[in-house]
Amino acid sequence: DAIYGYAGFAALLGDRIFLIVPLFRLMVFVAYSSDVKSQLNLVRRILPHYLRVGSLIALLMVFFAWFGVVLFPNTPGGTTDEASEVDPLSEGDNYFPNFKEAMWSLLILITTANFPDVAMPAYNWARWSMVFFVVYLIFGMFFFMNLLLATVYNVYTDEQKKQDKQMEANRDENLKVAFELLAGDRGYVDTEALRGVFAELNQHQEVMYINDDRSAALLAALDCSTESQIFRAEFDKLCGLIQLKDPAQRDALDHFSEDDDSMRAGIARLVLSHQFEYVVDVIILLNAVIVAMQTRDELFGTTPGPSSADSTTTGLFGATPSETSSGVVWETAEMVLAFFYFMEMTLKMCALGGVGKYLRFRKNQFDAVVTISSLATVAVVYYPNAYNDPVLIRYVLVIRLVRVVRLLEAFEEFNIIIESFLNMIPAAMRLLKLLFVTMYLFALIGMYLYAGKINADPARGEFDKLQESDFYASLYMPLNFNDMWSAYVVLFSILVINNWQVITSGFVAVAGDEARLYFIAFYAIGTLVCVNLAVAFILDSFADEVDKVRTQHTEESIRRNKASRRRAATLIK
Repeated sequence: DAIYGYAGFAALLGDRIFLIVPLFRLMVFVAYSSDVKSQLNLVRRILPHYLRVGSLIALLMVFFAWFGVVLFPNTPGGTTDEASEVDPLSEGDNYFPNFKEAMWSLLILITTANFPDVAMPAYNWARWSMVFFVVYLIFGMFFFMNLLLATVYNVYTDEQKKQDKQMEANRDENLKVAFELLAGDRGYVDTEALRGVFAELNQHQEVMYINDDRSAALLAALDCSTESQIFRAEFDKLCGLIQLKDPAQRDALDHFSEDDDSMRAGIARLVLSHQFEYVVDVIILLNAVIVAMQTRDELFGTTPGPSSADSTTTGLFGATPSETSSGVVWETAEMVLAFFYFMEMTLKMCALGGVGKYLRFRKNQFDAVVTISSLATVAVVYYPNAYNDPVLIRYVLVIRLVRVVRLLEAFEEFNIIIESFLNMIPAAMRLLKLLFVTMYLFALIGMYLYAGKINADPARGEFDKLQESDFYASLYMPLNFNDMWSAYVVLFSILVINNWQVITSGFVAVAGDEARLYFIAFYAIGTLVCVNLAVAFILDSFADEVDKVRTQHTEESIRRNKASRRRAATLIK
């Protein structure tokens, strides 16, 4: 019962009216989320185009199902497999026994989840029969399914263009109103008033925090006059300037003059230099080598040799640490690396001017998470307490190994791809919210319809039915709707399509053929709409983001070269 979550859900089965409460939570979330409402409106606009292509797919399935029932008739008594020979009519018995089952087989086939299994009985009987399935897949999967994606993509891009135009119009109108309110009858806005605007913007997380240095930089960029007066043309640039990225981490060196011999300036020149970054990269590579040496038995699937006979280590996920001399060496190396990463983080905080400025950069955020988790685990392991298990160090090894990803920054193209991906995440959150709402709603419906149906109780009739299904033979019993977590796992499995017909067979066994309608509905909405929207978003946004990032890198490179020439000219003078 504990495995399948049935016992914990038994109380809810008695009165399913309580499932309405989570539904109200969902309704409140949708009502207060502008992102979800905008995506639902987008789905509403897509549906008419979607249904037109969907009707063509349905007609294709009807035609081939009808043709398949005629081409592969079933025998009234079932298959007659004798003398180990495949019955020539078993295709009809297994996949085309009637029109309804033929439609179901072809629906699964268009997702390729049952190919080539669905064709093998007929193919064993006659090689030409494969033409039936190949022609169906050419029209259904290669043409109509891609046409469906193209339709979703076209509608998505059209809607994005409309939204962009509307947002630009709204921005211009709002800037006009804001300028009139701040300027009054003077026709200009003074810099003190803008500082008040910056202070108000700092109350909103959607805007990058504007500290004193950034405020001065923005005002200097806006103020084209000599009297600290911002006119309309200059004020209109405000939105674009506020959205500019922070400068690169190395640009913090510009705050120190060449003759500044203070301790902080010296630390900044050290830890923000390219040479220091190269040293850190070498340490990270050394860390990867150490992790590989410590986990070599697990990597090669071998067991420790005779030299480890006195060790109680049982592998990467063993219960106790090694007590051999080599184990002490590795643990010492781990502590030294943890201390090095901590000192790197501390020195960079000092150089950049505090924790807040250090954490403005994504690379530093990534390093800080790895470093702090490593130090916390080392402290738990080596400081005497009720939970003193050095095996946690082995887990931190894997976490620390993630820092190797940072080495990709050395390659310009990888750096552009990663930065473009990170820039897409805020916009992608809208689609993730839509997918969450879809899965949450279907999870509630699934729990209402099928909670407790998948169980291992021999006293109940469902278990006997399950034992005769592919669902049970595939060890899919934990895939059920007995609790919310299990429901999400089932729906995600359907979302990626793989073996979804096997999952469905378990619920058909205990709830009848009507269960197919539930999974077809989620496939149509979750996979064909939500996933295709995600693909359309990636196709539409990624290329633009790559171009933007590449342009930013070029501009930053030009700006740094100019700064280097200015510093060189100063030294010559």
